[in-house]
Formats: sequence, structure tokens, C-alpha cells
Amino acid sequence: MKICSRKRVLAILICLCSALLTDAAMLAAQTATRHPAKPTSAKGAQAAAKAASKTIDAILDQYVTAVGGIDAWKKSTTRVVKGSVAFSPSHTTGKVELYQAAPDKMRFEMKVPSRGVAWVLVNGGEGWQKDFASDPRRLDGKELADAKIDADFYKEVDLRRLYPRMEYGGASVIDSQPVEIVRGFTADGSSHIFYFAKSTGLLVREDFLSARGSEAVQTFFDDYRELKESGIKYPFQVKQVTGRAGQTMRFEEVLQNVPVDKSLFAPPAQ
Repeated sequence: MKICSRKRVLAILICLCSALLTDAAMLAAQTATRHPAKPTSAKGAQAAAKAASKTIDAILDQYVTAVGGIDAWKKSTTRVVKGSVAFSPSHTTGKVELYQAAPDKMRFEMKVPSRGVAWVLVNGGEGWQKDFASDPRRLDGKELADAKIDADFYKEVDLRRLYPRMEYGGASVIDSQPVEIVRGFTADGSSHIFYFAKSTGLLVREDFLSARGSEAVQTFFDDYRELKESGIKYPFQVKQVTGRAGQTMRFEEVLQNVPVDKSLFAPPAQ
């Protein structure tokens, strides 16, 4: 969930990142001029693309299996998640609640005593958001597109549909853990970078730009547990960090196929 990811980074960080990107681009251009790349044949390019596609398919298939499989996920139609949230560096704490109904309804709330209530609501093709100390507003554009992906009940086992174009990003290491990297592009061109643990196949990190494009957000998934009677694995800890702030959510219960009040997904009063 991306309520906390709307803050802007410091101007100095933006300038620094821009400078680094500019320097990197200039260096790449100079290197390409001195050492022009050898042209790749059409046949070679096709073979490389085919190999990358097979690698991506294998990674995604392993992930689907790791979280319980498509059949287990499709047997569920509602989800209720409750837990706590801690913000840094402010050390503020609060409660979180997530309500979902298949295929595309979601309400996520944060209740922080010192700040009030914030929430994001998606009901099919429409969405609304209320930040702390503000009135509800309708979502549109990239904000709505991102919220709709969050609200997709079967997102974990259907990434290919949500990200119709994917690229293999190679192998890396996160906290001493070998990972495989896949970059997914939505229909509108937005991209997320997914890091899957080689040992388990589970998603351990996801990177993206905030909906307003002002900052990079890293999301870390941990403490996967198998939910009772469903066979589904779900991360009980989700941590999001930006350039200057972070939030860590720890879930106390994750329930599948329980009654969810439909009024939770009703549009806010105007």
C-alpha cells in the first residue's frame, strides 16, 4: 500500500540523482563512441529474447508455486488483514486494516492517534484516497492505475496480466540472499522491478516510482506464513522506504473467505 509513498524527496536528493544520471549518460555515450557495440543479428536477437522469456516464465512459475499455486488463490474471494504500523524516523505507531473482495475491491486504512485516519478505496474502475488531515479525493491517472493493481485480488498469481511486458534483469544479491530480477511494465508504460529469492521463489522486494513520480519507493516482503486451511503463503511483514522516511507494517491476522461488509467499498459521501 502506498499511502506513505506520496511524500516528496528533498530537492538536494533530486538534484544529486539528476546529476548522477547525467554523468552516467555522458560516460555511456563516450564509451559507445570509443568502443562501438558489435551489431547483433536478427537471429541472435530473437534467440536472446526467447531465452529471456523462458527465464521470466520460470521465475514467475516458481513464485506462483511458492505462494500456494493458482488453484489455492482462486478458491478465496475475500480477505481481511489487520496489524500495526511504525513510521521512521518519527517513531509514530498506529494500526492498519485491509479489506478485499474479488476481483477488484479494496479498502486500506491507517489509524494513527497523533495524525488521524488515512485510507485508500478502490471499487472496480474507481478509486478514492484520504490522506491524514485532508478530505477524500477521487483518484485518476497513474494514481488510480497503481491503486487498481493493489486492489487486484489475484495479483500475486497473475503478474503477467497486470504487467503485459516484462524484461529479465539478471541476478543480484539482497541482504546476502541471491535473487532474480524481473522488470514489469503496465499497459500505460509504468514499471515495477521485482526481486525473487532464488532459494524460495518468493518475492522479497519491489521497487517503483511513487504515483506522482517524485521519489523512488522500495518495498520489502518478509515473514511469509502459510494461512490456515488455504495453503496460501502471505508476507506478515511489509516495509516501505523512500529517500527520507519509512513505514513497517506487521500483520497479526490474515483471514481468507470471511464475511466483508459491502459498505466498506462504497464511494465516500460528496
